[in-house]
Amino acid sequence: MKKTVLLTLISLFIVSCGGGGGTDSETGFAIKPGELTPFSNLVNKSHTITFNGTPYNCTPAAQSCYAIIFSREFNIVTRVGIAVQKETPTEIFNMKIHYPGTIPTSFPSSKNLQSDADSVVIIKITNKNTRVTTTYSYDHGSAFTIDFSSPTDGVYPIATGNSPTIGGFSLTAFSIESASVPY
Repeated sequence: MKKTVLLTLISLFIVSCGGGGGTDSETGFAIKPGELTPFSNLVNKSHTITFNGTPYNCTPAAQSCYAIIFSREFNIVTRVGIAVQKETPTEIFNMKIHYPGTIPTSFPSSKNLQSDADSVVIIKITNKNTRVTTTYSYDHGSAFTIDFSSPTDGVYPIATGNSPTIGGFSLTAFSIESASVPY
């Protein structure tokens, strides 16, 4: 009798843990086969950015530098995303800009981030030795307009004439050659 009860309990436990109805979408996302695309050759990636007096510049031939632009629907709103990263032996500089809208199709084109309360600008700097990441956010208090020029071979020139304050520090000399990627 004890063996029967034990086998019944084990069977119930196995059935209840058997993958039931839970899915990844319950945690806010779902990955389906064929949805992910690897980016193996992001050519013409370059940027000239100075943040808090430190230059974070990359040339198209540089390693460990990335600049991409993409457009994707998120929570029923289409957003443009611009991501820039430079990695050195001691730190990682990462800047992300996103706002409601689409990638421009006529040029020149501008986007005023200061007047768009739904725009987000985040800069993260990670010290690779201590593994400490410091995050800086744009508070819409200073002028910040990004200007798009006509793309060549899927590479969008993006610049700003402003020196916006991000997390209390100045972002200057902002110029990005950003590769458009499918998302």
